[in-house]
Amino acid sequence: MACRSGGVRVAGGRGRSAGGVAWCRGRGGGAGALVLPWALIAPGPMARQVFAFPLGLGAWRTPAASPLPGRLLAQLGPAGWWLALTVLLLGGLAVAVSLVRRPPANAVAAADRLAIGLALAFLLAPAGRFGYLALPVFLAVFTRLTGPPATPLAVDDAPPAAAPRQLP
Repeated sequence: MACRSGGVRVAGGRGRSAGGVAWCRGRGGGAGALVLPWALIAPGPMARQVFAFPLGLGAWRTPAASPLPGRLLAQLGPAGWWLALTVLLLGGLAVAVSLVRRPPANAVAAADRLAIGLALAFLLAPAGRFGYLALPVFLAVFTRLTGPPATPLAVDDAPPAAAPRQLP
C-alpha cells in the first residue's frame, strides 16, 4: 500500500514504514467518517443513489440512451442485465487485485487507478451515462496539473559532461 503526502512517498507493507500504513488508513478512514453518518442516518437515499440507480433498479429510469456496453447488455433482457452486473463486478475485482498486487507509488498513479476503476464502473453499469466519464478524465488530468513539479537531476545523477571538441 502506498500513498503520497506533500511529494514524499509514504508506504507500508514488507520492509516499509508502519506509519505509512496508518497514514493511508487515516485517509480512507477520514472519507469513511464523512460518509458513514449519512449512511446510518438515511441509508435509503444512499442505496438508491449509489447502487439502485446505476444498476437500473431505481424508481426512475435514466432518460439517457448512451450506447455504453453495460447499458447495451442490460437491454437484452434479464440475462443481459445479469451479464452486465457480472462484468461490472469482475471489472471492480480486477481493479482491486491490481491495487493489492501493485500499489500505486504516488498520487498520479493512484488517481490513474481510481480513474480506471470509475471508467470501468461507468462503462459497465447497466444504467451508465456517457457524461459520467468526465469524472475519470478530470481525475487523470487534475492530478497531473496540481502535482509537485519534476525535481531536477542532482549533480551526482547528471550524465557526464562531454569533453569539448578540439578544432583542427
